[in-house]
Amino acid sequence: MWGALKKLFGNSQAPQEPRPPEVVVDAGTAEVRFNGVPQWRVEWSAVRVVVIEVTVVEEVGYSEAFWQLAGAGVDFGCPVELVAGADEFTARVFDLPGFDQEAYRRAREAEAAGRAGR
Repeated sequence: MWGALKKLFGNSQAPQEPRPPEVVVDAGTAEVRFNGVPQWRVEWSAVRVVVIEVTVVEEVGYSEAFWQLAGAGVDFGCPVELVAGADEFTARVFDLPGFDQEAYRRAREAEAAGRAGR
């Protein structure tokens, strides 16, 4: 019977459960992964600008803040919170020279209030 089932369904393994997006941080880089597959990578030394963009979809009551890091050859973004590893990533961004804690606070307030902006 087992042989007949294997023949019917093939020898493939059961599909893996989707994993949440994650951001993996180390001393020199950060990398965003979807289902374990690298998508974007940034070297901390290349970051010159840090922006939080708040996206709002009023029709469904959705608002979410996204990090955007820029610099020479840098185009990197990830959610501020809804991603595994967010706390480690945020702590590392806070350590960047000249990071503006007050701008971060205002962006998070805008997200909570459903106000789009940068």
